[in-house]
Amino acid sequence: MPDPIDRWRKPLLAIAWLLAIVALGCRVGHARFSFDQELPADHADLRPDGNSGHTTIDFGGQWMMGRMLIRGYGHELYRRPRHWQVALESYPRTDEAPSAKEHDAESLVGSFMGADALEWKAATGAVLLHLCGPSQAWLSCAGVAVSRVELDPASATMTAIANPTIRAGIGGPLYPPIHALVMAPFGTISPQQAYFAMHWFQTLCCLAAGLGVSFMTRGKFAAPLAVLLIVFWPGCRPGVDLGQNPPLTVAILVWGWALTVRGYPRAGGLVWGLLAYKPVWALSFWISLVVLRQWRMLSTMTVVGLLTIGITLPFTGIGVWFEWLSVGQLAAEIYNTDGNWVPLSRDLLGFARRLMLDFTEDRETRDYPGALIASWAVWLVMMEFAIRCLTLRGDRTIPLQGPLPAMVFLVAWMCTYHFMYYDAMISVFGILVLIPSLRKLWNDGSAPADSGWRVNSFVLNMIVAMIVLETVLYSANPVITIRLERYAVETTRADKTTEMTRLIVGVGDWYPVETILMMVAVFWCGWQVLRRGGRAGIVGGRTLPIRG
Repeated sequence: MPDPIDRWRKPLLAIAWLLAIVALGCRVGHARFSFDQELPADHADLRPDGNSGHTTIDFGGQWMMGRMLIRGYGHELYRRPRHWQVALESYPRTDEAPSAKEHDAESLVGSFMGADALEWKAATGAVLLHLCGPSQAWLSCAGVAVSRVELDPASATMTAIANPTIRAGIGGPLYPPIHALVMAPFGTISPQQAYFAMHWFQTLCCLAAGLGVSFMTRGKFAAPLAVLLIVFWPGCRPGVDLGQNPPLTVAILVWGWALTVRGYPRAGGLVWGLLAYKPVWALSFWISLVVLRQWRMLSTMTVVGLLTIGITLPFTGIGVWFEWLSVGQLAAEIYNTDGNWVPLSRDLLGFARRLMLDFTEDRETRDYPGALIASWAVWLVMMEFAIRCLTLRGDRTIPLQGPLPAMVFLVAWMCTYHFMYYDAMISVFGILVLIPSLRKLWNDGSAPADSGWRVNSFVLNMIVAMIVLETVLYSANPVITIRLERYAVETTRADKTTEMTRLIVGVGDWYPVETILMMVAVFWCGWQVLRRGGRAGIVGGRTLPIRG
């Protein structure tokens, strides 16, 4: 009997595309105005350019790398004197509010890793004099004493920055040198124009990922539905608003795996080799290919990744890569105890720390061995669970879609070393791999009652929960505070005030709800793998039945 929905398929697909396009437009529009200032035209705090999104470390740090490469400073991507020069040239004082006390260049470079060394503060002061004139405001904003500047400004600039005998301080953004190549096109225009252009680029990446899902499932999961799922997945909104890159990562993951599912593993490895621009994600998903025994994709990904690194060497040199490792090591030390990074993180290593660390204490003293042990214990539990499911399942076949690869990819996501709340968007890749295992939503009566989707489908409920989390709960930002009188302990804050210990449960950027839900998804996938073995998935593009 023909499916009664067939005659409505084209109209429904058209409606879905209309909704997807509207959702993409809303995402761009929200990002465009998210950092706008709603102030009267004559207000002293109003910026002439009207929007401050390009001044944040999230986008500004990326743009600075592309700008430095375009300017020919690829060998100095992690040299703070050059950061000061480029930032002061690119973020003019005239774009700031008349009443601004903290300037854009100062805030941006001050957010980078590393610190200005005493031996070259005079050089920084010379740069400021050369670019901005002898303004006490500019000199004080960089923390440079005027008395240290004794040379002619122009000659001091060239001498202090170009002379290799003067040791430049190492620091900068956490992005690897490859990221400078990715951001080079954006570095050719002003930071604000590049910030707005990045919104469109990342939104187009969401569209590309949706098309990749349709290709991966041979059209069984329509592209507009995939686009809607991706756009409304937690992490997409802040990723696009901040000019961050999780949509690009999702597009690379989806298309690489789609090509492998369709029988082109080497082409899939070529696409995944582009993950070299984010080494922590490249390493996690490289390991996942080892687990899934996708050797052809793995070998191609490795070669392409190394070639991508090699492409940067004519522009940056080899020494820049070692400087980047130094910057990353410094960030790793701060990451474990920072009162902003730990609560905003979504990785497993920060999961226990947010509960165990007292962020009212000094950062240098707030860490302790118990928090370190607990954070790695959570990480090891998830890894051990995934390995146990892989080793105990009865069938040795490796499905390309379904619970088994979804479990591996979700564990790879949450076990990645340090990532932020907007990177929760990357977890949608694991769900997209799981979706083809679902059965039809409708049943015309000709098929057995057990062959259709159930309303209580776990995967369907998980998708709905994540979309509600992003579209409803994040806007409401509910917070529940619980205090157990019998077990409450009085604590003293740094400002000498006291309070009773409380348990705070909430939904928002500061709470890892996405990680908790994805943990539940991992355990469900593991249960399916143990229960159904190799049959719990899709092998070689052929759908295998999953019951329950």
